Amino acid sequence: MKKLILPIVFIAFSINSIAQNNTQVEETTVNELFAKKVALEKDGKFKDRFTIQLIYGGREVATKTKAKYDNLNLSWPSELKWESPNHKVWIGKFRNRLEADRALLEIREHFPDAFILKPQS
Repeated sequence: MKKLILPIVFIAFSINSIAQNNTQVEETTVNELFAKKVALEKDGKFKDRFTIQLIYGGREVATKTKAKYDNLNLSWPSELKWESPNHKVWIGKFRNRLEADRALLEIREHFPDAFILKPQS
């Protein structure tokens, strides 16, 4: 019986040590995933971004406001959103409140009612 237990214990420890060797991750895979994350952050694909809202109202007013903003050629993209029953004009996707505040100072020269919000969706 003692002769049987020793080989079983040895085999069990051997299998356990072999199974633990497969946890190494390739560096190229990690670098690719990191590059994709950085690209998504630059594009603003994450939903936890601050944005600046210029107007909340009817379609005509929102469209005119968006066109007025686009003619200013500021560096942040504009977006026309529809939330029943009104339209909104959103500007930029900022990673933190400081970036949004800096942009708001420049935007408020042309749109004094603009404000910062952090969308839920």
